[in-house]
Amino acid sequence: MHNRPTATEFTRLSAWSILHYTARTLYQLVGNAFAVIPLIYGAYTIDDFTLVSGGVFLLSIAVVGGAVLRHLYFSYLIDEQSVQVRQGVFSKKT
Repeated sequence: MHNRPTATEFTRLSAWSILHYTARTLYQLVGNAFAVIPLIYGAYTIDDFTLVSGGVFLLSIAVVGGAVLRHLYFSYLIDEQSVQVRQGVFSKKT
């Protein structure tokens, strides 16, 4: 049997959604490569490995952190007649 939440409980997505959100963000970065090319070129011309690796680390933290925030601030409720979705980090959309 499935453990369905009661009609008054909002439920979060599985933690696997963090991987989905991360992959989607990386896909969007690759899809908008023309906007990222100057950043890559700038990193290529910098001779300081520490600075470049720090930038890559911060970008990775931002992507994964954004995915975690999207996961934490997305919930849904399924009842007999409707599906309600709450999402948003700064402004709640219902």
